[in-house]
Amino acid sequence: MRRATLLAMAMIGAAPVWADAKKAEGAAPIYKVVKEHASITFADRRVNDFQRGEDGSLILRAGVNDWYRVEIWQPCRSDLRWEHRIALRSNPGGSFDKFSRVFVDGTQCAIDRVDKIEDPRPVDKALREKARAEKARS
Repeated sequence: MRRATLLAMAMIGAAPVWADAKKAEGAAPIYKVVKEHASITFADRRVNDFQRGEDGSLILRAGVNDWYRVEIWQPCRSDLRWEHRIALRSNPGGSFDKFSRVFVDGTQCAIDRVDKIEDPRPVDKALREKARAEKARS
């Protein structure tokens, strides 16, 4: 039987940050991939935060400083921007990979890929600063 891990985390303070960081000139941020087609071991205990990436992906933080980019299939990707809670269904061993599932607003979503990435915060910070500069010019 599969174990469902609920992540009921309010994105305290993160919603305005993501709302301000608009895509600059239609370009999605580039997250540096450390390992393609990764697996999050012990995800049922290690995943402690999530946020929506500017490219519509799901960014998961596992442990202290391990970051993963999860591409989920539509229509879940567009619903993700409104969600403050998600649920992850990991594999029987507790790992999370492309064969796992994400629940967004009660809808089961298939996963296209899971990649381990470098810390996405510098990329997001640069996008926010660029958006603020463009807004100031307007």
